[in-house]
This record gives sequence, C-alpha cells and structure tokens, in this order.
Amino acid sequence: MTYIINNIQFEIAKQLGLKIKSSTRKNKKIDVYIKDKNRDWKYIKSIGALGYNDYYDYLKIDKDIAYKKRKNYHNRMKHHPDYDING
Repeated sequence: MTYIINNIQFEIAKQLGLKIKSSTRKNKKIDVYIKDKNRDWKYIKSIGALGYNDYYDYLKIDKDIAYKKRKNYHNRMKHHPDYDING
C-alpha cells in the first residue's frame, strides 16, 4: 500500500527546499530529498510509519482533532533541545 501525499505537503516541502515522494520502503510513508552541490536530488530519510495517522490524515477526519493533536505534540516537544516549532 502506498501513501498518497497531499498537495499541501508538496507545497510545504517546496518552501523548505525539499522534494518528497511516496516511500519505496514498505513501512514508511514519504521519502525526503534535498538538492546537493551538483543540483541533484539526494535522498535524506524516509519518514512516517504506514500504520499510524499523521496530521493530514486527521485533517481529513476532523479538524478539531488534528489541531488538538498538533498542540499536544508541540507541548510535549517544546522542552527537547533539538525542537524548533518553525522548522
């Protein structure tokens, strides 16, 4: 089963200078790429487990649930040293 990436996710990746595709790994949702010095797309990482919902899945179900889960995530992560809410 492949994960269908939303247009919003493509736009956000483009703003960050990244390229995303459906993952080639069987248990992941998205493969992330970045341009290297030769202007080729270099694989960075596969993200998102297929068995779990993400923010965009929850948006399809109910916006209130999605916002609540995002707020709870930010509250959990704000004390982590590597966490930056702005990306």
